Amino acid sequence: MDAIRNDPAWKGGDYAMEPQQALRAVLSLQLLSGTPPLLLQKNYPTRDAADKYVDDYITSGLGKLDANDLLYRVNASRNYDP
Repeated sequence: MDAIRNDPAWKGGDYAMEPQQALRAVLSLQLLSGTPPLLLQKNYPTRDAADKYVDDYITSGLGKLDANDLLYRVNASRNYDP
C-alpha cells in the first residue's frame, strides 16, 4: 500500500496513467511471496534465465493491474474478521 501511495504518479488515486514504479514493486513482492524458491531455482537455474523470467513476469503483469483496485483489495483483506 505504501509503494502505491508514495509513488508520485499515483496522485492520490487520480492518475491518468497507472503508477508504474508502484506496480513494479507490487509485482516484485507478489513474485517473492507467492512462488516457491526451489521451483524457481529448478526452472530458471542461471542468472540470465532468472532475470528474463522476472522481467517477463513484471512486464506481463503491468497491463493487468490497477493501483486503486489493489489498494482496495489489500485494505479489505486487512480488515477481514470472520
